[in-house]
Amino acid sequence: MQSKRKIVLCADDFGISEGVDEAIIDLLLMQRINATSCMAVSDIWPAEVKKLKRCLDQVQYPVQIGLHLTLTGRFTPRSAGFEPSCDGHFVSKEKLLWLGFARQLDRGRIETEITTQLARFRAHFGAFPAFIDGHEHCHLFPGVREALFRVLRDKKIPGIWVRQCGRGAGVIPTLIASGAKSAVLEFLSRKFVLLSKEIHTNQSFDGAYSYNCVPSQVELVGHYQRFTRGLCEGGVVMCHPGVVDKRLEGLDTLLGPREAEYGFLRSKAFARLLQEENIEL
Repeated sequence: MQSKRKIVLCADDFGISEGVDEAIIDLLLMQRINATSCMAVSDIWPAEVKKLKRCLDQVQYPVQIGLHLTLTGRFTPRSAGFEPSCDGHFVSKEKLLWLGFARQLDRGRIETEITTQLARFRAHFGAFPAFIDGHEHCHLFPGVREALFRVLRDKKIPGIWVRQCGRGAGVIPTLIASGAKSAVLEFLSRKFVLLSKEIHTNQSFDGAYSYNCVPSQVELVGHYQRFTRGLCEGGVVMCHPGVVDKRLEGLDTLLGPREAEYGFLRSKAFARLLQEENIEL
């Protein structure tokens, strides 16, 4: 009998809103995901992490809790004098990426913000994160990635890994098969892995699709089949389940697809997919 293939199915954005957190906790209790990355930058993080810790006391399987490093979007930096910023908030992902390629990011300020978010995570969760990824994949951006690696080398956190967002060696995504977003993530991840050196990264990754429209359950079955097939042992699939609430509407543009993913991950169709693909969470 073929042994089960273990992957990491990670729900991003814990802490962004109560509705998202409610969905993530529900899926953890159902054992439909086995990791979540948390936005320690969020003002509701101290209250919401208490709910997460109560949930973890109830689950009977290994769950990884990571830091969702946030340097973009409608969130307030946690370190004094952080730049780049706009009206007291982080800039857009497009602006941050452009500044990174133009070598106009102050790595010292980026390092300070990363260190501050790490400390805020640890202060309220009670431990360092098991891994680090980035909101809108900002941790892969030039200037940010170098700052992140420097912080991690200074901290020497035992066992921590960082998310790279490429499919892995020998897999070349095309715009037709995987979409432009996957191609960009693959490009950024190649350099990210080269720079990571002794810092551990996941070998493979998937979970990207177009959020321009709300996917049907049939479409999500197709997406998740593509995500999981060929993914190596320990590979990472990201997901964004959630219940849309007023807070989320004020902070993010990813709305309808969150509720679609939440419904799918709770469904019998997803349980059947895990069985058919011989996957264990």
